[in-house]
Amino acid sequence: MASLSSLQGVIDMQSLLISEHKRLHDFMNDELPQQIDQAVNELISKIRAQADSFHSAATSMVESKIFLIEEAIKLIEFGSQLPDALNFPIHMPSSSIFRAHLEVLNFKFDINNLMHLTVGFVQSSADVTLPENLKPVSNYYRRTEQTMNSEVRQIYKQVLESRGELNNLTLNNNPKPLDCQHLGFLLSYTSNLKILNLDSKNIGPSGVLHLAKGLKDCTTLELLNLRSNNIGPDGAAHLSAALSALENLKSLYLTANSLGDEGVSHLIKAFPSLLCLNELSLSANMITVNGAICLSKSLDKLSNLGSLNLSDNYLGKGGIAYLSKKFVKMPQLGKVFIGGNAYGCEIEVHKNTKVLFY
Repeated sequence: MASLSSLQGVIDMQSLLISEHKRLHDFMNDELPQQIDQAVNELISKIRAQADSFHSAATSMVESKIFLIEEAIKLIEFGSQLPDALNFPIHMPSSSIFRAHLEVLNFKFDINNLMHLTVGFVQSSADVTLPENLKPVSNYYRRTEQTMNSEVRQIYKQVLESRGELNNLTLNNNPKPLDCQHLGFLLSYTSNLKILNLDSKNIGPSGVLHLAKGLKDCTTLELLNLRSNNIGPDGAAHLSAALSALENLKSLYLTANSLGDEGVSHLIKAFPSLLCLNELSLSANMITVNGAICLSKSLDKLSNLGSLNLSDNYLGKGGIAYLSKKFVKMPQLGKVFIGGNAYGCEIEVHKNTKVLFY
């Protein structure tokens, strides 16, 4: 009896296993795929709903000029039932003003970690059309736009929209201090710039340091106006290093910058490179006889100098005497301005040169 009972137990267990196997087989072939499909479809619907919501938020951010993408991406926890790969684009509105910004965001799920959401930024179509040399400007603008003041932000837009064809940059009507750090970066990519007018922008020596980093790449520059910027001797040292690269510069205006004799000693280091310089203004810079001596030793390096303004300095009798020795040997010098200097002797110049006392 015991053996029959045991045998019956085995038979019952076998029947149960067969039944469970059949039920599992039916579940795997009929119910499970349907449940998986349903779960995936529900999940995709939730994801797309979130995408639509994010798209609206991103659109609003673009229109309000706010590009804090990292703060904006706060999507829900999606759960673990994800397909192996899921990709879909979100198209951002394009605008000529924001042509440098993101046009498409591409969301991808990492197949090796289904709970980890990775976000890839697809380059905007506008970036694709930018010259290669301007793409660093576009990228820099995206990263730092919120730290720029409105004046420099507008310059970046002008450069990007003109595809780098900007040749005249004049910023002398805005009394606010100049954002020299961001402008200095941009100057490295303005390869067609011919005129840079930064009159009375309160740049200071630290500002010149930032500007000089980009200014040295403005090799097409013909006019540089830094009048009344209080750059001082230290600023003159930074500027001189950049000027040495500007072989096409024709006009340099440094009036009222507190250069002093030390500043002049820095500037003259660039003179051998300024072969095209025709106009040089150093008026109102507290230059004394020592500065005049520095100039007298280096003016012959400016072989095309046609106009020199040294008015409103402290050259004195000795300074005028030293400069006169050089002026008589400069037939190309058409005009010399020396008004406002305390001197007690007549200035001597070449017969081609006109002396102006103002």
